[in-house]
Amino acid sequence: MSNQVSVQDEFLQTLITKKILASVYMINGIRLSGQVSSFDAYVVFLESLSGRQMLFKHAISTVMPNTGERAPRSLPNAEENRARTSRA
Repeated sequence: MSNQVSVQDEFLQTLITKKILASVYMINGIRLSGQVSSFDAYVVFLESLSGRQMLFKHAISTVMPNTGERAPRSLPNAEENRARTSRA
C-alpha cells in the first residue's frame, strides 16, 4: 500500500486545522452546514449549532468551503452559451 496522503484527506484536514466552515451536500440534495471536526475512511463528523452529525462518505456528494464570498449569479460566458444552445 502507498503511504501517499489522499487529496480527500488533505482537503478535509485543511478544513479542520484552519477551522473553515463548510457546506456539505448529500446525494439526496440536502445541504448541511458546519465545521468538520474529524473524519476517517468511512465517515465525516460535522459540528453545527444543531449538534454533531456523523455523515457517511458514500452519501456525500460535495463538500464546499464557505469562504464568505458570494458566488456570481452566472458564469462569465453564460449568456453566450445560452444563446448558442437555444439556436440548436
